Amino acid sequence: FTAMTATLKDLIQFAYNVRPSQIAGGPHWCESEAYDIIAKAAGSPTNDQLRLMLQALLAERFQFKARPETIELAVYNLVVTKKGPMLQEVTAAGRGVGMQKGNLHAFGADMDTLARVISEHLDRVVIDRTGLKGFYNFTLQWTADDSDPTGASLFPALQDQLGLKLEAAKAPVNVLVIERAERPSQN
Repeated sequence: FTAMTATLKDLIQFAYNVRPSQIAGGPHWCESEAYDIIAKAAGSPTNDQLRLMLQALLAERFQFKARPETIELAVYNLVVTKKGPMLQEVTAAGRGVGMQKGNLHAFGADMDTLARVISEHLDRVVIDRTGLKGFYNFTLQWTADDSDPTGASLFPALQDQLGLKLEAAKAPVNVLVIERAERPSQN
């Protein structure tokens, strides 16, 4: 596992598989001070195993403690438009979703995966409410502009190209509340 110039918040996101909006509390430096971490594990651990190892490292080196909590947050519901979905259904799960700036390509992806990927782009939890249970191939393109951190151009692209839309809502969301975090001990 290698993390270069990662903040504590970045490390928590990976270790606990949460988005930035799902982390509450913590000292001010957890979003600004950067750390390099190089750790070696035996064999080829899975991402889930790496997450557990990083959780142990955070507890040991950062004295990190957190508790799960459910709070109501602003979310987006991913729903089907009145025109209906414009997706190519396939028979089985594929490689999932790949996203680069302004381009998203799905190969045998389900709607939960699409919602998760959009969440990462918007930094707000997206909940699949489409009712679509299959696997799909599709491409989505939009204008990705660094001056627009809201991702506003993604909204019409979803509607026009996929027949899906994002609706603002509030919903209970699992968050991680930081109870303790100290600057790390030295090597």
